[in-house]
Amino acid sequence: MFKKLLSNLPFNPSLINQVSFYAKRVHNESTVRKTGLIMLVLAMFVQLFAVISPPQASVSASPDNDLINGGFANRDQAVLHCLNNNEDYIKILAHYNITCTDVANAATVTLRSTDYNRNLYSMGRKPYGLAGEQPVNIEGANGGRTWLRYLWGWDKNGVSTYQALSGTNKDGLRFFILYNCGNLVFIGIPPVNPPPPPPPPTELSCTNLGMSVTDGSRVRLGSKVSLRGQASGKNIRFGQTVSMSYEYVNTANGKVVGKASTGTIGFVNGVANDPASHVFTANTAGQYVFKLTVYDGSKVVKGSAAGDCVKRITVQKACDESSSIKNIDECIDIHKKARNITQNIADANGTTAKPGDVIEYTLIAENTANVEIPKFVVQENVSDILDYADITDFGGGKLTKGNLLTWPATSIKAKSKLTKVFKVKVKNPLPSTPRSTSDPGHFDMTMTNVYGDTVTIKLPPPITKQTEIVTQSLPNTGPGETLAAGFGVTAIVGYFFARSRLMAKELDVVRKEYTTSGGY
Repeated sequence: MFKKLLSNLPFNPSLINQVSFYAKRVHNESTVRKTGLIMLVLAMFVQLFAVISPPQASVSASPDNDLINGGFANRDQAVLHCLNNNEDYIKILAHYNITCTDVANAATVTLRSTDYNRNLYSMGRKPYGLAGEQPVNIEGANGGRTWLRYLWGWDKNGVSTYQALSGTNKDGLRFFILYNCGNLVFIGIPPVNPPPPPPPPTELSCTNLGMSVTDGSRVRLGSKVSLRGQASGKNIRFGQTVSMSYEYVNTANGKVVGKASTGTIGFVNGVANDPASHVFTANTAGQYVFKLTVYDGSKVVKGSAAGDCVKRITVQKACDESSSIKNIDECIDIHKKARNITQNIADANGTTAKPGDVIEYTLIAENTANVEIPKFVVQENVSDILDYADITDFGGGKLTKGNLLTWPATSIKAKSKLTKVFKVKVKNPLPSTPRSTSDPGHFDMTMTNVYGDTVTIKLPPPITKQTEIVTQSLPNTGPGETLAAGFGVTAIVGYFFARSRLMAKELDVVRKEYTTSGGY
């Protein structure tokens, strides 16, 4: 239309009225396009802030279970936590010969809870009774004890994904450190002793038999011992697998008391870790040995049933013949039970409590020896209970740092029991705090704690918790892609704004020239 009017105007001067009308329309169009361009530019600034400062998940810290409370944002922060020994962190790392230099040399990776054949173990500060959970004694850190459990044991809504630092110590032990909590993650149970020198190239070797207790330990009658095998090799061919066989043998008569096996175990970075944990029960007193045999097809590989692939235990009697106590844990049998007073439920474990219910917990420490055990301290971690309940009766105990309910040291006479009772009242209304991403057992609508036995009491979730989805990271809304698309749209709108503005100016020039010159 613009070109048509201008080309016909010299031959038909009366078209100047249409030119004036068209010029007003183009000015209006230019104003609208200018407004649209301004709005787009403002939207682009908002999107730019979303990219520069991304949102963070709420309630991302669990001070009870995190090795580093709240985690860290980058590798430099992790190194500073190590150098400053925050929360005894350097002592925990040193237990596995991990130095601050190893942390500084670590690389950032994305870790899935089911990686490495579901054989990833994570370490935390308190027990939850999850799959594969076992204590780790670390002198001078966290009261001397932390806990390892399967990383996939935290999964609630499918496979979880974590951002982590990945590194190795001087002994070749690979470790991961989770960004959101600072917790250590290992492939399998870390061996107590450094692994032996690697076998010659192309040779497979039985590397280590991991055991839930220290080699040569004395265990109580009825104890459960968990085993997990490991093999290694160099220049492993693609698809190389091994199988592992376990034997529980009475050394007095050579009789095999129990057997277990796992087949088709693959290698990761030259190491084959049994993804299964094999549990044997010590039902009879005596001397016993566990043997691990690794097979390459039908061939027994080097080191099987020898060296670190053999572990020994002594199953002691039920302390009937004890004349002195060298290790209190050997003769103290601890148990726990809960009673819902409000609903008159004698065994509240596994039941659902209501807001306002009063729960009575009973802790029992039984001395199975025939001598008195002096100054025994009953101590219970109640942090998970306090998420949803308040203690109404301490039963003579005192709440200390780390939400530990502790009673004064008391002597337990031979063949006697020490019982401690405390009561809590479920909060009303129940908190709707989102579940922690670094500690999924935190604010998960259950009250879970462990004292010999694991007691779990469920709670009815409010509407806001019923629709909650816990994720280790916020969903990717594609700010980068949106920003690129926004720039493209802004460029197009800017082009049409500039075009309409230019046409308006040209029409104004035509009208002015026509008026002053009296025509073309």
